[in-house]
Amino acid sequence: MKRLLLCDFHIHTTFSDGEMKLKEVIDLYGVNGFDVIAITDHVFDTQCSHSMEMIKKGAYVDNFDSYFGAIKKVSSYAREKYDLLILPGIEVTNNKVGFHILGLDIKETIDANLSAKEVIEEIHHQEGLAIACHPYYKISELQDRKKIEETTLYLWENRERYLDLIDAWEIANRDDLFSMVGLSKLPFLANSDFHEKKHIYSWKTQIYTSKDPSSIKNAIKEQKVGLTLFRDEKEALSPPHLAGEDYFSLAFPQLVAT
Repeated sequence: MKRLLLCDFHIHTTFSDGEMKLKEVIDLYGVNGFDVIAITDHVFDTQCSHSMEMIKKGAYVDNFDSYFGAIKKVSSYAREKYDLLILPGIEVTNNKVGFHILGLDIKETIDANLSAKEVIEEIHHQEGLAIACHPYYKISELQDRKKIEETTLYLWENRERYLDLIDAWEIANRDDLFSMVGLSKLPFLANSDFHEKKHIYSWKTQIYTSKDPSSIKNAIKEQKVGLTLFRDEKEALSPPHLAGEDYFSLAFPQLVAT
């Protein structure tokens, strides 16, 4: 039966750099009435110092049999207790080139040292969906020079090459909206990029379809989706202080006179 489903397709746990264990994440989303979530812990390239730092910290999936096995096991619990559907996935994180790609509903790992095109092809080979993560500047991070230098703009800057390959682009990531994705009429999703409990209060995707993996993937491809801002009534909104000139020179360089 088709109905409107509340979804989040970008979630991290203690299998990588998230703060909550897998079952804790399931319980959090379950009691908050979500219908579909994807667990997408990190795999990193080995060609970038930042990636190697994360690997040394153990903030990545290092045992994929254990990882996918745990997701499969907890999926039964989630469906029985909350009627919550879990999609297995990973975030292929290549900080050397500057792209992060979600592989949704996949069953095997993917080498983050591959090119973006190869990553997408491998996701599709596994009958999964390839989603471009936070493809544009995040306003929430523009005061952090280090994060600005570590932007994931590769897919956006080369989007003409990937229009027929990427299944959807994040139009929203946590509290950030990427208007350029909307203005470009690209297929979209909105996700939390969940790492800690408070991140559940963020932009989310709504999909009108049946609650099964095949229907959900088809609905994303057909763009039977919308976005909604999921907030707790006590959640205070505190936008970062940003100097207008600094923001626009970074986010909209084409509008700034040189």
